[in-house]
Amino acid sequence: HPELMGVYARGTNINDACTVTLASTCQQLRILDVAGTQVTDVAITAVAEGCPQLQHLHVSSTKVTDVSITAAARRCPLLQLNLNYTKVTDASIKVVAQSCPLLQQLDVRYAEVTGAAIKAVAQGCPQLRHLDALGLKLEDGSTTALAQSCSELQDLVLQGKNMTDASITAVAQGCPKLKSLDLSDMQLTDPSIAAVAQGCPQLQH
Repeated sequence: HPELMGVYARGTNINDACTVTLASTCQQLRILDVAGTQVTDVAITAVAEGCPQLQHLHVSSTKVTDVSITAAARRCPLLQLNLNYTKVTDASIKVVAQSCPLLQQLDVRYAEVTGAAIKAVAQGCPQLRHLDALGLKLEDGSTTALAQSCSELQDLVLQGKNMTDASITAVAQGCPKLKSLDLSDMQLTDPSIAAVAQGCPQLQH
């Protein structure tokens, strides 16, 4: 249907052929959720080329790579991008940072992404409200960049044994709208806990 705006096919048997057909007939598509399916770069590149209004792309637990995510970032005004459990690397995330300044939600849980890409996203996507970076080995530099540039952050999931109180205190001071903060594997001290309590009054958990 040419006026179709959202396709929710998470966990279904949708494949590249179906998705390519979809891309060629649904130019108004704004939301595509094919998480946990067999789609590959072939499908997502076709969507990037055929659906220039795409805003929400969910491809977690698929075989997509930097090839199609780079295409989507360059062609579509992405607001939400879920790449959890994919082989996506810094290469495409840096293109997202450069090409999608209005990005609000990024999920890269256990993707092959480093702190350098997260820092680029922080600097390029100041409207970011949600970031899930669980499983990434982050250090203070990327976290501090988020604190300095992303004052709209509401949900933040981080994991980093190499992060110190300095970055958590920076987040507390720079992200006053935080409602959810998950800091797995971090050794928090009393000063950083106090900073979070004081700096993030809307924090719920």
